[in-house]
Amino acid sequence: PIRLALTIGDVPFEDIRVSRDGMEAMKASGKLPMGALPVLEVDGKMVCQSTAIMNYASKLAGLYPKDPFDAMKAEEVRGCLDDI
Repeated sequence: PIRLALTIGDVPFEDIRVSRDGMEAMKASGKLPMGALPVLEVDGKMVCQSTAIMNYASKLAGLYPKDPFDAMKAEEVRGCLDDI
């Protein structure tokens, strides 16, 4: 969903797929804030957690509602999808 949001919004990004060995190397070098993927690098800063990255990508792409209630409803749907 993160890559899809960025693509829909025409937000340029570098799509890097990491192998298990690559992930272990990133973990050993301290590049993974919580020791896991996914991560997003923004201006040299690493951010982790799918939900945080998805919210950021959605906002950049113009897909995240500006109205607080609508945003809450979008989060409700996202939360349901996490439960599946």
